[in-house]
Amino acid sequence: MLLYRVRKTIQKYGMLTRGDRVLVGVSGGPDSVALLHILSRLREEFELVLYVAHLNHMMRPEAESDAEYVRQFSESLGAICLVEKCDVRQMARRLGVGEEVAGRMARYSFFSRAASEHGCTRIALGHNMD
Repeated sequence: MLLYRVRKTIQKYGMLTRGDRVLVGVSGGPDSVALLHILSRLREEFELVLYVAHLNHMMRPEAESDAEYVRQFSESLGAICLVEKCDVRQMARRLGVGEEVAGRMARYSFFSRAASEHGCTRIALGHNMD
């Protein structure tokens, strides 16, 4: 049912074009992991090439294991995984912003740069406010 709804939404809004190279931002949480899983299920139908981007914010002790989980999950789906680290706390102090703002800035910068470097035509994010 979910796969059907996602497919229909993609078609309705023209969110993907056949042959797109899609960079999927994956934190390791349920929203982004579900998004990657769904896109991998739609990969053949839309002829997608999937890249996974994971930014390690270096803020939690389990951050390294999160990155490794994302790497392994991506590889199990045949997606190319890109992992980068950023000291978000230091970035926040240097810029005089909160850690959440700095983290968002770092993620979007990484996603944009990675998409450009790998010729991605779309960036897909599965994060939501709740």
